[in-house]
Amino acid sequence: MLDTEREAFGNSYRDSWLLACHPDGRPVHPDTITNRFNRLVDRPGSSASACTMCGTPTPRCLSL
Repeated sequence: MLDTEREAFGNSYRDSWLLACHPDGRPVHPDTITNRFNRLVDRPGSSASACTMCGTPTPRCLSL
């Protein structure tokens, strides 16, 4: 998949060597991933709840 994206973007592809990046290779801001994770955990009916800082399975982590 990565090779296909590199080919599609050609010379404008930024090879950042990151696991989480936009399709054109630009890095994703860490807060974006944290916010998406928190939205998934906070969904009604979700039994999962974890702190993204320490992985502690608590409703609200006080590590911040």
